[in-house]
Amino acid sequence: TSAPGKPLLQCCVKKLKGGFVSNLVHNFKEGDVVGLSPPFGTFAMGEKPAVLISAGIGATPMKAFLDVHKSKVKMALHVDKSEATHPFRQEFLDSGVSTHFHYTSQDGRPTAEDLVKLVEPHIADCDFYLCGPDSFLASMKVALTSAGASGVHVDVFGPALA
Repeated sequence: TSAPGKPLLQCCVKKLKGGFVSNLVHNFKEGDVVGLSPPFGTFAMGEKPAVLISAGIGATPMKAFLDVHKSKVKMALHVDKSEATHPFRQEFLDSGVSTHFHYTSQDGRPTAEDLVKLVEPHIADCDFYLCGPDSFLASMKVALTSAGASGVHVDVFGPALA
C-alpha cells in the first residue's frame, strides 16, 4: 500500500485461519529475506474524480489511492465487521475526504442499492473504484451501473485470481 517514491514498502496481508501464504507472511521476522515483484494489473486511477468503495481488506488499494490521489477522491465508503476490524480507518478519517463507514456487527449487512444511495450525488461526475469480496464486487458493480455510473473499476484479489 506504499505510494510511489516512499522510502519503505508496506504490505498488508490479512491473516486467515488455514491460509498458507497469510500465515507465512505473519510469521516473518525482521531481517527475513523475501522475493518480491513489482505490482501488476490494470487497477489504476484515471483522470476523473473518484469514489472509493471497499469491504474488508479491500481497503488496501483504496489507502494507496488516497495516499497518491487524495485531491481526486470525493468520497470513501467502506463496509466492515466492526470499527476494530476496519483497516486504515484512522488514515481515512485523517485524510479530510468525505467518508461513510458501515459496520455489519452494528447495522447488519447493507444492500448494494442502499450503498449506491450514499454515493448517488457522485454518479454523473466520478469514476468508482471497488475492492472487496467477490459477491460484494458483483452486486456493487450491477447497482452502480444500473444507477447510471459509467466508470466502474474493480480490483480482484485472492481466490478470484486463481
